[in-house]
Amino acid sequence: MDIRLIDLFEKGPLTTSTAYANKHRGAYNEAMLAYHLNGDKWLDSAHQSSAEASKSELAKLGDTEVTQQEKRAKAMADTFLEHASKQGYSGVKAVHVTSGPGDLERATGMPISQQENPSDVVVHFNKKPTGAAHGFMGLSAKSSTSKKIGFHNGGVGTIGKQIGLDLESVANQEQNKFAKENGLPNSKVERKTLIKKDPALYSRASAAASELHSKLRDTVMEHYSNMADSNHENLRSHLIDTFLKAKNNPESLPYVKVHGQSKGEKDASAYVEEPHNNEIYHSVKNANKLNFVKKGDSYLEVQADGKRAFAIQFKHNSTPMATSLKMNGQH
Repeated sequence: MDIRLIDLFEKGPLTTSTAYANKHRGAYNEAMLAYHLNGDKWLDSAHQSSAEASKSELAKLGDTEVTQQEKRAKAMADTFLEHASKQGYSGVKAVHVTSGPGDLERATGMPISQQENPSDVVVHFNKKPTGAAHGFMGLSAKSSTSKKIGFHNGGVGTIGKQIGLDLESVANQEQNKFAKENGLPNSKVERKTLIKKDPALYSRASAAASELHSKLRDTVMEHYSNMADSNHENLRSHLIDTFLKAKNNPESLPYVKVHGQSKGEKDASAYVEEPHNNEIYHSVKNANKLNFVKKGDSYLEVQADGKRAFAIQFKHNSTPMATSLKMNGQH
């Protein structure tokens, strides 16, 4: 599971404690989701050990942390299997945790990367729908208190390369400039530690980060706007394939997003969203005109025929001016 999508209750950079909590929330939810999909059985001893380790760490954060993820994981598993059954899948043959690099290809035998398919867990069914190329179906797991959460988290370097922009060099240049002006070391790890320790330095770093976010946002906006005028279909494909992860290839791995929610002592609920059947996808897919509008210092609103489809946020992964930069797709 993408831990950046768990309980996003802070607007700004993640604190160490929040990042720590999110890591174990995501890991435990994912482990228990696979457990329930596998008929309430561990996949293997490594799966069990990993789940128990995450559970132990999560328990240190509060009495309800463990039960919260357990309730969500059960609701998510039930909802996914119900959805799969309606599509014509039945009989769980095997379950694979696929959130790590190379896991998808190892599980399915297909040359798929996490960049194009965000499945955290893949289920291999005994029975597949008529016409389906295989019995595999993936799910991208989201667990949170909020109903609307981010749906894409990509590095500026990777996305920049896709559209012919060297955004990573721009980011590194600005970060190195800030480091030199403030007497910081070359190591980003050391910079991160020093910035977090010094409130005044952190404040300066945050201001510089905001300027960098705006600079990258403006560069991408200009490029996307030019693409909208000169190569509309390539732009549409880029937005659908990269941010919505809805590349339509029947021979590849179908997947759905499964979002588990709960607050306090209330029972958990879950819902499924198909990448090719949701409001954002249809608005971009059917748009005659795509355009872009600046919002704040770091947001780029993607509009389809003049109406908001989704937003792209430019942000640091955590500590400002000392960590990698992201382009997050958000509702």
